[in-house]
Amino acid sequence: MPAVDVAWITYDDVVGALGQAPSASADVEWLGDCVAAANVAAFETRLEAGYVDDPLVVPDAGVKVGTVQYAVAWYRSRGSAEGYGSFDEFGNFTPAGATWAMIRKAWRVPRMGFG
Repeated sequence: MPAVDVAWITYDDVVGALGQAPSASADVEWLGDCVAAANVAAFETRLEAGYVDDPLVVPDAGVKVGTVQYAVAWYRSRGSAEGYGSFDEFGNFTPAGATWAMIRKAWRVPRMGFG
């Protein structure tokens, strides 16, 4: 698949979802990488599902939200062996699979099959 510049979400979209901008320069760079990777992942996943989208215009609000969620999940997973790092052991536990299912639904791509 050829490289495509995708601009469905922005750094500011993800900062808005996080509620706070990162302060360390390494975190700023990491968040930028997560935004770029989420844009490409969303575009390629939808392309594989049969959608032909404009890489510079997000198809709709659902796709945008799913792509932001994907970038947030990547950003928060940094340095964590599994799940998100937190001081609260069980209070906000959300299994990663549920998040992935929500993202795929927002992108309107079919569930992965088995067998």
